[in-house]
Amino acid sequence: MRKSFFVFLGLFFLSILLGFLVWKFLTRKTDSVYKNFSKENWEDVVLEVLKKKDPDLEDYSYASMALAEFNSDLLTIPSEKKEKVVQKFSEKSGLKFAKREVSGRTLFSFEDRFYSFLPDGSFLKTRALCKKLTLGAEYETPDILSRYLIKLISSNPLPHYHEYNQALLKSLASGSAKELDESGRSKLSRLLEYFSGREDSPFSSSKAEIEGKNLNVRTGPGTENPIAFQFKGGEIVFILDRDSRTETISGKRGNWNQVLDLRKGSVGWIFSGFLKNKTSDTTLAREMEESFRALDRSPVWDFETWKETSAPFGFQGEYHPTEKIALDGDTGIVLHSSKNKYDLICRSVEEPFRDLEFYISFLGGDEPLPILSLFAGSPGDLIKAFEISMDKESISINRNRYITGDNFSKKRFRLNIQNTASGFSGGLILGEKRVLADIDSLDEIDTSIGIRWKLCLPMARENGDSSASVFQFKFIP
Repeated sequence: MRKSFFVFLGLFFLSILLGFLVWKFLTRKTDSVYKNFSKENWEDVVLEVLKKKDPDLEDYSYASMALAEFNSDLLTIPSEKKEKVVQKFSEKSGLKFAKREVSGRTLFSFEDRFYSFLPDGSFLKTRALCKKLTLGAEYETPDILSRYLIKLISSNPLPHYHEYNQALLKSLASGSAKELDESGRSKLSRLLEYFSGREDSPFSSSKAEIEGKNLNVRTGPGTENPIAFQFKGGEIVFILDRDSRTETISGKRGNWNQVLDLRKGSVGWIFSGFLKNKTSDTTLAREMEESFRALDRSPVWDFETWKETSAPFGFQGEYHPTEKIALDGDTGIVLHSSKNKYDLICRSVEEPFRDLEFYISFLGGDEPLPILSLFAGSPGDLIKAFEISMDKESISINRNRYITGDNFSKKRFRLNIQNTASGFSGGLILGEKRVLADIDSLDEIDTSIGIRWKLCLPMARENGDSSASVFQFKFIP
């Protein structure tokens, strides 16, 4: 009896140990990156991404934003402790930092190694830019803010509309437009014209004209503040802020407005009695709205510039060399069967979407072949939602099969995704015909939180008899 008890006890502790080891080695590192970010553990986010062997674009985005938050938090640390905190983090991370004195304050900012890995104009880079400009207005130099501003105004504002507006407003108020060249000022002018005509923007009705001659613009709201520069009269400005106090100057009742002079990017305060509201250019605003909507419409991934020696652009994971194929003017990546022995290469889907359109051609063989897996969930907890596979005569979603009869020609499929009470439901469209409907996601997924998506392709460890080629992925909002 005693012996059985000790055997049971040993097995119990062994199971605990095995459970711990499984958790330790199999828990995805991206999970803890996101969890640390959500808990505002900025240092841990940065250090973990620096240590990762294969960080993905989502990791770089979180690390860039966490570093901006860490730089911002340094402003609140007492001056006698600040240098010690900075030196300690620099030693642990290997990141360099800048130090400067501004108005009696010592400001520190760490270099951002992560931001440059994010593709220009992408959802993730714009998200990081919004954070860097909003927080960096307090600690970055004007030339650095200007470089970030140029990238921001060259990206689509719609996916991050609120954050984009706040980042633009705060950075302009800190003087980020001073370093812009003529092209940059033109872009900014058009963008502010667009926002000025929107009621949901903090720039709403912000366009104004200077009335009067040789008017003083001050560093703060009130005549007690020093003169920053002058307006000759007739200039077009955009209002960034309004002081709530009212007063009378030169017989005019009003309040002080912070304005942006686009000619030089200068910012200062002028009394509202010398401003005349101007309506925005509705034709320009409509054109810009259409262009932004077009950019937001259909992100496309293709394999035109892909080199077979490494994974396609943006994909992370264990890549096994495969072939490139050209068919009917399109370039594709060849996927091989492998008797269920696959590794995945994955790429985060940055924009929200409703339909995933993809082009496939079955090349040959008798074995079924996985084509793609689509993961969904919160950024730190992605779960496989849909798995698509095919053979020479059928295509399947989550083991629900449709007989096509012939897959040896290039076909356009569309996976349509709908929210349900238990997660997502998928349907398959072939050409213009819906061939499968109401396919539940593989696992229940909480759709009430911010959903992220990741698309994965199978990489055969050993090539089997079957092969197919995927030519393009298109994400339709």
